[in-house]
Amino acid sequence: MSEWQQRRDLLLNPKGVGNVLAYTLMSELPELGELNRKEIAALVGVAPINRASVSFQGKRYIRGGRHCVRTILFVSIRPAIQHHPKLKPMYKCWQI
Repeated sequence: MSEWQQRRDLLLNPKGVGNVLAYTLMSELPELGELNRKEIAALVGVAPINRASVSFQGKRYIRGGRHCVRTILFVSIRPAIQHHPKLKPMYKCWQI
């Protein structure tokens, strides 16, 4: 079995991860598996960046990163939030 097949099988293992998400992660994030979760989150552009200094206090926001990966993650997480028994209550707790 090739390395690509092993990566695909590993990504497709969790319930709810389909071919589009798995192949997007494989093609757009070759660093996956080499970097830690904080570095990957910053690379994708989902890590909140605190905009603060001594004279300015701002809100946290996300920006930059790999737009294609972030879009596919957003589209794939929506049904999971609605139907997954563990994600649904977590999402409701995070809503303001």
